[in-house]
Amino acid sequence: MIAPYAIFNAFSNFDGRTTTDVSGTTLTSDVGVTWYSVGGSVTASLGSIFDLYGSADYKFGDVEGWGGTVGVRAHW
Repeated sequence: MIAPYAIFNAFSNFDGRTTTDVSGTTLTSDVGVTWYSVGGSVTASLGSIFDLYGSADYKFGDVEGWGGTVGVRAHW
């Protein structure tokens, strides 16, 4: 059996803007970011115990790039 599916995620980091003073030097960090990911995955059964799976996604927004996972899953 082969089971494909689609993936959509929305991520947000709510830490926001922080400021630190070190020996008179102000360091500022703005980590309040939002990004999204869209992709797909497929799982294929390799008998009654093993499954082969793979997924790929693309992240966009404040974070961008491709990602993916492949592997074998055992269940009993």
